[in-house]
Amino acid sequence: MPATLEWFGTATFRVRDAGLNLFFDAYLDRLPGLDPVGLSTKEVGSADYVFVSHSHFDHLYGADALALGAGATVVASPESARCLREAGVPD
Repeated sequence: MPATLEWFGTATFRVRDAGLNLFFDAYLDRLPGLDPVGLSTKEVGSADYVFVSHSHFDHLYGADALALGAGATVVASPESARCLREAGVPD
């Protein structure tokens, strides 16, 4: 199967290749009143990795859901990792 690249707005992308599901940033779930992007964190069946560029809301938001709900390992800065620990994501 060929590699795929999907864009979900802002800086959130999903790359699927060789059986891996990789997310670059995690801002899939929009706040009430904003248009959806075509995929929510609850709809992600599995994810291998989430690479969070930095801890601003529109990049980090959703990484906890992908880690806890889809089983993703999150690669992030120390500040982002601190926020994720506070949200219940284990080290």
